[in-house]
Amino acid sequence: MSPRATFPNFRSLSGFCARAGVVFLLVVLGLSEARAGSGFKDIAFFNEGTVATLGIAVEYKPDGSRSINVRFNRTPYGGPLFFHGEEWKVFSDNLARVKGGPEGVEQKFADLDTPGGSLLRMSAVRQQSEISLTLIRQSAKGDSYPSVPFHLAPVDFENLLKAVVEAAKANIIVSAASASEFARFRGDLGTRFTPEQLQDFDTAITELQLDAMHRDIATAADREADMLAVTNRKTFPNVVLLGWRARKARLLREIPEARQLLDHDAEEAAKTAATGTPESVTRRLASEKEVLAKLKRDFADTNRHVTELAEVITSLH
Repeated sequence: MSPRATFPNFRSLSGFCARAGVVFLLVVLGLSEARAGSGFKDIAFFNEGTVATLGIAVEYKPDGSRSINVRFNRTPYGGPLFFHGEEWKVFSDNLARVKGGPEGVEQKFADLDTPGGSLLRMSAVRQQSEISLTLIRQSAKGDSYPSVPFHLAPVDFENLLKAVVEAAKANIIVSAASASEFARFRGDLGTRFTPEQLQDFDTAITELQLDAMHRDIATAADREADMLAVTNRKTFPNVVLLGWRARKARLLREIPEARQLLDHDAEEAAKTAATGTPESVTRRLASEKEVLAKLKRDFADTNRHVTELAEVITSLH
């Protein structure tokens, strides 16, 4: 399975997004679970020139609950909107509708009521491939404080879509107390995210079961049970990181094994070179060279992906 990183390296991403007016602060949780009172995990930060900013973060509250915060700042006003899963899904669905909306016609969406007494007002205009989006933090009472608008640059729209997906993932706790519960959980993910957006997660689940096999857990049922025990009640990003680290460890084991097979047949070919190397040995050598080269490429990609995740964790803690 070919690894796919959701975003580029944190440092290169920061440089790219700075030119586009957005800085990603993508956070993947470390191996310890987020504890009550652990605060905020930043996802992304957008600029509207020099006049306004928009930040997205996941908040871990002292009572163990979670919310996604979108903070609007436009001097002298500002403040956050708080989203739970249901409101965030409505926001995400509305953004998806923007991409398929009529060209040159302003789309207006119903005000989204969020916990905390504020509304999110959203409108957009699509001109061919460019989408101009306006988000407004609006008081639910109408006159408590002025509205705070943020005008997203068209170049940042795809980055916003990615940030919305990553914020939703960071807010997810994996349910895997049993095989049936995990199946329901994975089925629900399929209704919320595309196959591409879940590729890292599915790779991680496969790798965790392969790791169980390496630890001599023989049957498929027992390997699944081991995976369930490892993933249950962990955050979605944490499971992804665990699985990709398991993938890295597996490739580190398989590369020397593949090299040993190649070296053995290379010795056999050298011994028989004068009299004619058997065709079977020649075919094996060609195949083993391809296998080893692929393992090395996969390891380089996997190591890069794991390193990217670790760099983000280090940079924000």
